Amino acid sequence: ATQATIELTVSMAEAGADVALVVTPCYYRGAMTTAALVHHYTEVGDASPIPVVLYSVPANTGLDLPMEAVITLAQHPNIIGIKDSGGDITRMGLMVHKTRQEDFQVLAGSASFLLASYAVGASGGVCALANVLGDPLCQLDHLRRKGQWQEARDLQHRLIEPNVAVRRQ
Repeated sequence: ATQATIELTVSMAEAGADVALVVTPCYYRGAMTTAALVHHYTEVGDASPIPVVLYSVPANTGLDLPMEAVITLAQHPNIIGIKDSGGDITRMGLMVHKTRQEDFQVLAGSASFLLASYAVGASGGVCALANVLGDPLCQLDHLRRKGQWQEARDLQHRLIEPNVAVRRQ
């Protein structure tokens, strides 16, 4: 519920959180229209004392945050990005393209497609694998920034299996 999300976001800010990662509401999936989702996130963004990052994780919610909602919400001054865990690189590239005029970050939600996300303009990632293999993920970003794409690709390939193992846990 929107009010519960606001209350939780406020309490997390009071506990010292810098940013709130807010998952797409999905309990009443049929009612989660673009308008309903924009309303929910706008209310949360308006009330949150800390910046909000949208979190689209369709494998868990059964709902992909609609592109129209992302584009609209990217204009909100307190909604600063999206963690997209869907793995659709074309969709991520379109999000980057459609929000490029905003102060908004598109972030990969998995280390399995981090390099591909960078290739379409994502600004980074929020990856569970970083909890156990943070240095290699930072190295992947470093190689990409230096234009060492073959080395980055080789490292990306080596990270896929450990990432799959982390996701199974």
